[in-house]
Amino acid sequence: MLGRTLPYLDRLAEGDACAATAAQLDPYHFATPFRVGEDEFHAMAVAEWEDIPPAYQEALANTDVVVQALPTREMIEHGFVTPTTLGVYSGSGRPRSLSGYTESAWLEQIILFQRIIETYSRTGPELRSQVRLTLRHEIGHNLGLDHAALHEMGLA
Repeated sequence: MLGRTLPYLDRLAEGDACAATAAQLDPYHFATPFRVGEDEFHAMAVAEWEDIPPAYQEALANTDVVVQALPTREMIEHGFVTPTTLGVYSGSGRPRSLSGYTESAWLEQIILFQRIIETYSRTGPELRSQVRLTLRHEIGHNLGLDHAALHEMGLA
């Protein structure tokens, strides 16, 4: 637990050391997080975003992808996310036209939480795969899918 808690206190190295100890004791349930720099993680997210099938590109035109180290305290306190949330979609989930507004007036946002995604990744390929899965999961929410539908599609 300390491995997942200490990063919220700006004690990332200490948290990773605790995670490494837990991984040695129980490698089935715990892993030493695979960490990368902010720029490298952002590049992974961009590459995965650009790999979205063209059929979905138009529906995602108003969606911005943001990389954030961790959820903010306010996000957690207001119940928008938990401390283990990998990503979150913020928006209306298929914008609806309102009198005087066009769909382009609506900005959708997907936030990927880098430090949490890294916590669930043991290697570079696992990290890339988790970024892809998390991004596609949140895109599913953007397209109006609930968790049951995402689970059926292997995205939950």
